[in-house]
Amino acid sequence: MQTISQQNKIIIGLFRAYHDISLIGDQLAVEHGLTTSKWKVLGAIRLENTALTVPHIARLMGLTRQAVQRTIDELLKLEYIQQLHNPAHKKSSLFQLTSLGEEAFDAINIEWNKMATTIFQDLNPHDIDSTVNVLTQMITKSEAMK
Repeated sequence: MQTISQQNKIIIGLFRAYHDISLIGDQLAVEHGLTTSKWKVLGAIRLENTALTVPHIARLMGLTRQAVQRTIDELLKLEYIQQLHNPAHKKSSLFQLTSLGEEAFDAINIEWNKMATTIFQDLNPHDIDSTVNVLTQMITKSEAMK
């Protein structure tokens, strides 16, 4: 029987956690006509607190530009974001949340914060800090390998 390395246990754990968090996100977002993917794009814009281009959102979220563009198109139809002229780049518009988008994101985030508190409440703060540090290093190294 093959044993699973610690590195593979981490990767499998990340896949599982991402799956579970995505399902929770879908449950929270559905009330607002959204999915986890749409919530993530709203979050990227909201948390940067400025209008962003599709390539910028893609880099922030580790997604392809095409995936972000599809999500942006859907969010525009829902009127959760608006398209702005980008004086720095004619072909790459800026996108910002509308008041409707802000309200939806904030409502979902309130519920998500309750869930996150439940998930993290019994964890050691030092372990959480260590996890953030390891994930940051993993992201930096994996990005350099692309």
